[in-house]
Amino acid sequence: PVPAEDRTIHFRANSSHGSSSAWTSITDLTTTGRAARVSIAATGNYVYVAWTDADSGKIMLAISPDHGASWLPFVTVGTTDRPADDYGYAAGATVAGAGVNVAVAWLMDGDTVHAVVSTDHGTTFGADKTLSPGPDGNLSAAASGGRIALAYSNESGVAVRVWSNGTWGRARGVAGFDMGATYKHPGFGTS
Repeated sequence: PVPAEDRTIHFRANSSHGSSSAWTSITDLTTTGRAARVSIAATGNYVYVAWTDADSGKIMLAISPDHGASWLPFVTVGTTDRPADDYGYAAGATVAGAGVNVAVAWLMDGDTVHAVVSTDHGTTFGADKTLSPGPDGNLSAAASGGRIALAYSNESGVAVRVWSNGTWGRARGVAGFDMGATYKHPGFGTS
């Protein structure tokens, strides 16, 4: 893409396991602006779409309570201070949801991971929590049964933190990047 061009978000749903005749019409979630790294999650009737506003650095969340048929006003869940380049801010926002719980995570300058969690489908969010220093920009999230997992990597390997019952667990190393030759906990910290 050209750095200054709009990068807008479009949504379609399929209620029949990908059947070519079951796609809804395209919904334009945004019509102007520059969205960076869009992430999507669904749980029950709810659909969540998270992204970084590349112009302002705001971490945005769109919420649909009805499988994407309608959308609530966008929610700003945080802001990144990662330096902008010609393509704008890019915080690697990611979203995951299970039941009434939804989490959004993103990167700040210095590549620290930040996250917020809602226990009411995104109506309100808890405080911004710093989860880890030092990942290299790769974030991924998944949720199941009321738990939310956030995975991230740095030069040592991959770590996971799990949110459950209102608390983030400590970082757990799950993989090393030296093909297992000298695997040990990659030292992601415990904050």
